[in-house]
Amino acid sequence: MSVVARRGLAATRHHADVAEEAGVSTATVFVYFPTREDLIGAVLGEVEGQLAKLTEPILARALPARRNALDLLRAFADWVGTHPDHARIWIEWGTAIREDFWPRYLDLIEWHVQLWKSAIERGQREGGIAADLDPYEVARLIVGSGHMIVQLKFAGHEPEKVDHFIRSLVRAATGTED
Repeated sequence: MSVVARRGLAATRHHADVAEEAGVSTATVFVYFPTREDLIGAVLGEVEGQLAKLTEPILARALPARRNALDLLRAFADWVGTHPDHARIWIEWGTAIREDFWPRYLDLIEWHVQLWKSAIERGQREGGIAADLDPYEVARLIVGSGHMIVQLKFAGHEPEKVDHFIRSLVRAATGTED
């Protein structure tokens, strides 16, 4: 993970480079990852798994949707700090439009948008989110803002500034006040 995060998805091309940085033999890398696609696929799968483990339990809670939104975005910001390699890979993946793994990123984003959409719809039914908003567009706004949260964290903004951004995002996206 750390090798790919440091070198970048596009620059991780040769098993020997990964082996050297990881301190193992090239043959060992080939045993676990016979092709570059296998290697990158495993890395992306790890990122997907981490994000699912973070997202699903929070959005499934029987708490008000706005509370879940705030808690999840705060947990995501914390995740960036505790899993910086995963976050670097995720943010690079989101800009790798010309790479063969771009469709997989779009699938990941759509999966997250659908989770958020369901949470937004529930919030609208409960009256905690403005009923006139399009749940899909609200979900896309929130998911897309993940990149900004990563940028704020990597730029070294104070936790209070990151939290202010998150609260402002939820307020703007849901059409409601704190």
